[in-house]
Amino acid sequence: LVKRHVMLGADISHGAIRATESTIDKIRALPRPTTTTSLRRCTAMVTAIAPHIPAIRRPLYELHKAAKGGAGRKLTWSAELAASYERMLAELDHPSITVPYDSRRPLCLLTDWDKAGGSAILAHPVCEDGRWRLQLIDILMHRNTDAEANYSAPEGELMMARLALAKWPHYMVANVVYWLTDNKPL
Repeated sequence: LVKRHVMLGADISHGAIRATESTIDKIRALPRPTTTTSLRRCTAMVTAIAPHIPAIRRPLYELHKAAKGGAGRKLTWSAELAASYERMLAELDHPSITVPYDSRRPLCLLTDWDKAGGSAILAHPVCEDGRWRLQLIDILMHRNTDAEANYSAPEGELMMARLALAKWPHYMVANVVYWLTDNKPL
C-alpha cells in the first residue's frame, strides 16, 4: 500500500493533495519586479487573499506604496522594500495558509484579470469565530498574449476560470465551486 506519491507536481496522500516543495520553491524564486507595473501584477494575486492572511498586510502595504507614482516607473529596491517582498513570499507558504485539498470541504475559486495578465486562487473557505477566511490550496498566474490583452474584462475573467479548470480538473470536476470575481456582470 502506497501511503504517499508525488505526481504531476502534487504530493498525494490519503485524503490530501498538496503542492510539492519544488512548486513552493518556484513561488519563492520569482524574480523581484523591476517596474511599478510588474510589482502591481505580482501583488494582485496576494491582495485578493490578504484579508485572510493577517501577517501579510504590512509587507503588502509597503509594496503598494512603492508601486505608486506612475505605470512602468523603474523600481529602486531599498533594504526595507526588499525585506517586505521577502516577508510577503514567506507568508504565502506559511503552514496555516497553504492547506492540502480535502474533498469533503467546499472550494472557492478567486480570479482576477487585467490587460497584462491574470491569476486564479483555489482555496477552502473556513469560518472561525464568526469570520470567514480562505485557506490557500494552489495559485495560477498567467501572462496574457497580445490577443488575450484585447479581451473585455468579462472575457478575461472567464478565460482565467477556464485556465483554472484546465489546471485543477481533479479538484473542481463534480464538486461545488464558489467562484469569486471582481467583475460585476459575472
